[in-house]
Amino acid sequence: MACSSLASTLSVRSAAGLPAAAAVQQAFLLPPLLLLFISVNAQEKEESCGLWLAPSHIKEREDHGYGLGMYTGRRIVKGTDMSSELFLPLFDFNDTEHPPLREYLWSGEAYKQLVLEVYGNLLFFSPGLSAIAPCTSNNFNLERVDGLTFDNSGVHRSKDPTTGSFTYHHQPMFRAVRDIEPGEELTVQCDDDDFDGGDHTRTLFDPKDDKVTCLDDKLEEREQSNIPGVGRGVFAKKNLEKGAVVLSSPAVPVHRKLLHIMSESASNLLVQLLINYCYGRPGSDLLWFPYGPLINSINHYGSSPNTPNVKIQWHADPIASNEDLARRKQYHHPELLDYTPERVARTHGKGLVMDVVAIRDIKEGEEIYLDYGRSWTDAWKAHEAKYKESATKLEGGEEESYMPAEEYNQMYSDEPVRTITEQRRDPYPRNILTACRFEEDWIEDENAEDYDMIQYQSWNTQTSHFNCLLPCIILERLEGEDTTTYTAKLVDQHHDNESIEWECHIFRAFEYIYTDIPREGIEFIENAYSSDLFLPSAFRQPIEVSEGMYPEHWMKQKLRRRTTSAHVATPEEIEEEHQFKRKDIEPSYDKEDIKWKKFASPREDL
Repeated sequence: MACSSLASTLSVRSAAGLPAAAAVQQAFLLPPLLLLFISVNAQEKEESCGLWLAPSHIKEREDHGYGLGMYTGRRIVKGTDMSSELFLPLFDFNDTEHPPLREYLWSGEAYKQLVLEVYGNLLFFSPGLSAIAPCTSNNFNLERVDGLTFDNSGVHRSKDPTTGSFTYHHQPMFRAVRDIEPGEELTVQCDDDDFDGGDHTRTLFDPKDDKVTCLDDKLEEREQSNIPGVGRGVFAKKNLEKGAVVLSSPAVPVHRKLLHIMSESASNLLVQLLINYCYGRPGSDLLWFPYGPLINSINHYGSSPNTPNVKIQWHADPIASNEDLARRKQYHHPELLDYTPERVARTHGKGLVMDVVAIRDIKEGEEIYLDYGRSWTDAWKAHEAKYKESATKLEGGEEESYMPAEEYNQMYSDEPVRTITEQRRDPYPRNILTACRFEEDWIEDENAEDYDMIQYQSWNTQTSHFNCLLPCIILERLEGEDTTTYTAKLVDQHHDNESIEWECHIFRAFEYIYTDIPREGIEFIENAYSSDLFLPSAFRQPIEVSEGMYPEHWMKQKLRRRTTSAHVATPEEIEEEHQFKRKDIEPSYDKEDIKWKKFASPREDL
């Protein structure tokens, strides 16, 4: 239930908004894919499938990541938006050791409101295309689109135990930059690599090959689950037989300690929301995070009359031997079951595949339900009882009147913004701050010593007003006959936040007075660490897999108990795994520069 998400269906919509291809993952790929061109006699099967999953030719040829890629089965017209995908934020994430999970995370600097919810950094995950497709800055066929949709399914922290337990955001992350022909491998825009995506426009395959997996003929995602207050759900598109593999997903290993929010500013020890989307066993610190489409939207069955109709197991196709595939095409590595959990959690270039299998016949239109396991169920029951008890104490209090900043902006976007004087008499809710849009820091770093202590800038002298966003104090509102403008003081309490672009940070030693701001230049944001995701009471618990999925040496070893034997990495294996690190985890600017801007006055008299 708590793991329900606004996840990707990977469907394609035309510019007119009509469905062109739903991409819902089903049975998994078998052996290696042959390089064949689409032929005329493949037309019938091609038209029945919108998206295919197969080992990536581009990843192999460009030494770029490993495993699977996605291929279109239909023509995608230039300007077509791919469907909305789950947006799962990770706040104040510690990636100094470059864990395998980092390869699937994107920088959150474009989402300026969310960046200001913390003082450290913002990264995010989206399933499907953004996690599986190869990415490049050169000649990609799907460009990045930044824009979030907010939907909390109507839950409220004063009464709903599911509050803060699933992500409230999703986004249409990619758009076709040209016509994409059937059979092409999809490549997405990023800054992590620069191979020429145009060199691979003829990387086609034959859809009649039975070894190729279609992604859109068994399941579909819907905006509302049959279970209230848990977000989206997954439903059967047709009758499914008992024993059928209805969905599969590659998964990346995650050590549990990686999901602690490492922030001195947060008042409580917090855990990343991502843990609710991970799978594991009680007594093991090793978790598995599936990054394929749809699996993150399968809900716990809840209670009667619902019953689980699927189960999770490791991919067990005996034909899918890694010996049949080039190294970077390999996607399922059962040898990881012989590794120690510590080694698994830091191994790059290897992963496992999780199969979702029907445990009974499933009728068309039925919602897909999973049993999240005994440990999850016990944790949820304890959480629910505690939440209901505490909710009665909140009635009529401040928490009952809480409203997320996204909803506050929607409701009050046309109303005048209160000045600091007015807020003393009529304050905004404690979680709400005012923030101002501006172009960049208007004090030049190299000449900072020449500036006066108080610096003024007018909205009218700027050209790109929406590059930056920082909290601001509204000093004055000037109401004219036709327009209303504001004067504000910019405030930067996020100097250590690496996800804020360097030119948007300001000197602490100066007063930044910003004039002539129109209403659209001011918006409401969440006070740091005050949104539902940071509630100490928010439910956090991984989904439990069956006991047989975890070997004994993945479990925590009891005191004085002889540890079981596990494979020890050779120097050659360690070197090979290092080659699969492709993400640049260094910040875009030097932390020493941040400290200088934060603490050091460029003038001795300031």
